Amino acid sequence: FAHLSVREFLEKRPEFIEAATNCLAAQICLLDLISIAPNTAAQRFMCEYGQDLVGEPSLSKAFSRYSNIYWTRHCQLAAEERTRGTLRDIFLFFLGNEADPTSPFAIWSCQVPNLVGGGIEWDLKQKLLDVKAESASTVFLAGSFDFPEILETKQGAQIPLAKLTNSQGADIFLVCTRCGSCK
Repeated sequence: FAHLSVREFLEKRPEFIEAATNCLAAQICLLDLISIAPNTAAQRFMCEYGQDLVGEPSLSKAFSRYSNIYWTRHCQLAAEERTRGTLRDIFLFFLGNEADPTSPFAIWSCQVPNLVGGGIEWDLKQKLLDVKAESASTVFLAGSFDFPEILETKQGAQIPLAKLTNSQGADIFLVCTRCGSCK
């Protein structure tokens, strides 16, 4: 903006606070990732949210890469906005049914090793690599990005945390400690 006072004015408006803007960015990124999942549950979900993206490739390759890498950061910065409303619904759907190889989360987690090439901040790269596990990747996602609501779901509550290790050999408690996930 041309003048600092205009920027200050807009930053004080509720629709432009950091959590609200990151909430919107997280929703768009997650919808993009859900839209490319080749399963009927994802197609139904996209129809419910009125999106015309079902079955279509991402709008552009660059945005698809952005969605794959930064949806986690936007969800993290959305803070409390992530636990209610539309973002909560989209977030929980995205994470659901990780055992199905055609689910949005399973497709995303398979792509993680290919995403962490050059141009990504080191801490984000490490967090993304920590998510990769044979099973219970959503638990490692919770530990890497401090998403405690994942562990509060029925699926997360049934997992014996002490026995979990990721593809790098780190257990969930080490991942939480390394990433500063206190919750």
